[in-house]
Amino acid sequence: MFSLFGRNAEGAPRQIVIVDIGTNSIGMALAALSGTGKAPGIIAEARIGMPFTLSRDTGALAGRTVAAVREGAGTIANILRARSRYSRSGRVSHTAVFLPAPWCDLSLTAVRVSYGEPTAVGRADIERLAADHFKNHRAKDGYEVIERRVAGIRLNGYAVPDMPGSATVEEIEVVVAVAEAPSRLVDPVREALHHFFGRHTALSFHSTSIALSHALSSVAPERHTYALCNSEGELAELLLVADHILLGVATSAAGAATFARTVAAHGALSPAEVPSALKLACREGSPRAEEFAPAIAAASSVCAREFRTAAAPLFAALGTPQTLYFIGGGEGAALFKEAVARAPSMRALFPAGVSLEAAPRAALGAPVREGDAFLALEALFAAALLG
Repeated sequence: MFSLFGRNAEGAPRQIVIVDIGTNSIGMALAALSGTGKAPGIIAEARIGMPFTLSRDTGALAGRTVAAVREGAGTIANILRARSRYSRSGRVSHTAVFLPAPWCDLSLTAVRVSYGEPTAVGRADIERLAADHFKNHRAKDGYEVIERRVAGIRLNGYAVPDMPGSATVEEIEVVVAVAEAPSRLVDPVREALHHFFGRHTALSFHSTSIALSHALSSVAPERHTYALCNSEGELAELLLVADHILLGVATSAAGAATFARTVAAHGALSPAEVPSALKLACREGSPRAEEFAPAIAAASSVCAREFRTAAAPLFAALGTPQTLYFIGGGEGAALFKEAVARAPSMRALFPAGVSLEAAPRAALGAPVREGDAFLALEALFAAALLG
């Protein structure tokens, strides 16, 4: 299932670059993968903030995103050049780019086959089912397919981590995922990364949701079913995982950036003033906390309402989890989580109750063991793909 990158025939450590594309910032990491099943190590990482603007125009956002990718890639390329002076570790074998909403449109489909009697099936049958689905998928105008993946397998209703060589079953279910991204973003990002790391370096694009769901199941295998809310930027992406299978995704129209945007409008602030004003608005006892309290309350109401709008049909169709993870950074993400937690609608969404938790941290190897949560989880996904 995880064969995209191929294997390192020599089993030697290799370096890859992880690129985490958000709508508020871009994360970049240089990771070392041993090829021996050990946790990846983050050699260096950087997060490049994008200038705050009052507009949500996706064309302008794409331009800022590409500029931030260039800046981050330049930082990592400089580190690679410095390392090459002392060893042969100045090259990377792969660059993996991770895209969330609105840059990634993820489609999940459950393909079921009932045989009516015990029948021998194997990997070839699973691959054939997935291939038939992928063959019939056509990307939307202006988009390209960036990832095709088997997201989960059930045999006779029971989830299995991988397809055995052969099994006798009466029913199989394969969850297949297809991720698309707009060419107007993918093409310039690809060119920027080729410029810094060379066209000889393999390059792939992935859904952030697929990567996070796989990595979290690795980090917390005892938690079979959960929802994850990625509130990093302009939107919030909600995904539902059951039996470690990604079953569904939904997008909320309001993310963590809603708080910065509302504070800016309330205080008639320039874009340059917004980050510090939001920090002061969150600081207890600050005069700005009282001044911006109505703005924070208004933004909280919007975020809670849009979260319910996205979550209600997802849970109604696929089931309600008892654990809701949050991932995101900065004051906006903390305020988003608090807004959802305090919303009266939570009782209707989670009638049996819910545990609200930060997404578990990934355990990484040396030299960087603690750092950017997105980059750490995406590095785990990349390590699984490498085998």
